[in-house]
Amino acid sequence: MFHVKHGGRCLKYLCFFSFFLLLRPSFLGGVERVSLPSWGQGPCEVIIFSDYFCPPCQSLERELKPLLINLYHRGRVKVSFADMFLYRLTPLYNRYFFFAVGSYQDLENVLRVREVLFALAARIGALNEKQLEREFVSQKISFSTRDVRPWQAEINHLAAQYGIFSTPSAVILCPARPLLIARGSREIVFALKEHISQGD
Repeated sequence: MFHVKHGGRCLKYLCFFSFFLLLRPSFLGGVERVSLPSWGQGPCEVIIFSDYFCPPCQSLERELKPLLINLYHRGRVKVSFADMFLYRLTPLYNRYFFFAVGSYQDLENVLRVREVLFALAARIGALNEKQLEREFVSQKISFSTRDVRPWQAEINHLAAQYGIFSTPSAVILCPARPLLIARGSREIVFALKEHISQGD
């Protein structure tokens, strides 16, 4: 279970539940539900729940990259990413993830955006918008601002719908198979290798 310490106090899920309240439709002026951006046309839908500042998520992302790309090119998956707001800077990083991914149609470039954000988070390399934008420019990552509140609200809805309260976690929905919720790096990797690959 990932939690963070700030100012000597342990903040397990406080950030997440605070944003759960802030991002409810009543706080957003009745924002309609929208689908998260996704990549791939495969039969299995995969939603990866993570936090850029979660050390297990940082390690898992490196392991996920070749696995997801392999499944993506084999036409097995449709992948979405749901960043959980467990750390105070995660909403900012998530906003810039959404700013960037609109420029890319392929999973490889989307994962490159995530790689840059995870690397920044690992060293607390960006604390504000200007620093994030400077890093994106230096890494030649295209981005454009947009209203991301509907997507952030959808992340909260999906987390509540599937009972996701810790990272990393994954939801895998394949036709004619039971819903699979994988919690922790080992379960996620095993599920992607075994559950999705069946039927090739």
